[in-house]
Amino acid sequence: MNKYKFKKIAIPSLILLALIVFGFGINKYNKNQSYNNLITQANKYMNSGEYDKAIAIFEQSLDYKNDPNIKRSMELAENLKTVKSIYDSGLNLMNNKDYEGAIQQFQKIAKEYDKLYSNAQKKIQECKKSLISKNIDLANNAIKNSKYNEANKYINSILKMDSNNIEAQKLKENIDTLEKEQQNNQTVQVAQTTSSNTSTSEEVKQYVISNIFQNDTSMIANLHIGKPWVIDGITYYGITYARNTPSQSVKLLCLDYTNKKTLSYDEMDEILAPLGKSSWDLQD
Repeated sequence: MNKYKFKKIAIPSLILLALIVFGFGINKYNKNQSYNNLITQANKYMNSGEYDKAIAIFEQSLDYKNDPNIKRSMELAENLKTVKSIYDSGLNLMNNKDYEGAIQQFQKIAKEYDKLYSNAQKKIQECKKSLISKNIDLANNAIKNSKYNEANKYINSILKMDSNNIEAQKLKENIDTLEKEQQNNQTVQVAQTTSSNTSTSEEVKQYVISNIFQNDTSMIANLHIGKPWVIDGITYYGITYARNTPSQSVKLLCLDYTNKKTLSYDEMDEILAPLGKSSWDLQD
């Protein structure tokens, strides 16, 4: 009778224990499965560049397991999110044809960010190709207008990006040829020192004193009018002057006497460049 009672009690207890163990196992399995599903989903978001979503899923997974690897993955996602922002900024600049700005952004992306780095390098090459094409057009336009210094700036910019660019090299050779032809064909008439020229210089002097120096007599004692240079029908003068004080340094004024206007050094240098001269040669 006692054995029978024992069996009666023991069998249900064993069944209950088995159910508990089984239930615990099922629960653990479900937790592991949920955890694995979250990690799989988070990694998909990482691969597709949806880093905010990946971070949110990784955070959920920590409720199931406090895994240091997941925390490192979250840090990586945060870094990639920042790098992606830089990449997107570069794309925006590129779409707005600011190729130099775009290149600067893409160059910030380090090699450690494999996919984004690879994409950024491709975009840099695309930007350089577009920038080279743009500068080729600008250089050709400058050459058509005989602005050889400006054209050379565009060409030098191209050669910095691609030192072997054949089209840029040909343009540079073409400019050298055109500048030599211009120098050979340019008619420069330097007036001789005659009475008539002396009279002209005096007229120029009076014009400078009255219209440029506004009759400031402190300038007159040190005023010197250089010989006239006639280039393409326009007469230019170099005028040196200084105030009537020992410490005052000599300055140069470039004058287009035909059109009655002063020129900056850069403007005068550009006019004289084909002749191998500069502004300061006007003072002779």
